[in-house]
Amino acid sequence: MLNLMRVLGTSLGIASASTTLSWRLEAVTGVHASWIPFAGSPLLGAIESSLALLAVMAIVAGGVSLISSRRPTVVRPK
Repeated sequence: MLNLMRVLGTSLGIASASTTLSWRLEAVTGVHASWIPFAGSPLLGAIESSLALLAVMAIVAGGVSLISSRRPTVVRPK
């Protein structure tokens, strides 16, 4: 189960980062094409937006892992 969740998280992270990168490049430049001709400020801004999304996803994943790692305490009779 752990490996399945790890692969799922990796796939979702890569897909969302690439989608955010292309979306921000299109919003800044108005062109839906390859990112190679764009250098400097538009590309850097799009990368910063993608990294912010990945940071939010990492924080959420950390929070979920902390919540799910709590185990109920078993009360033993005396």
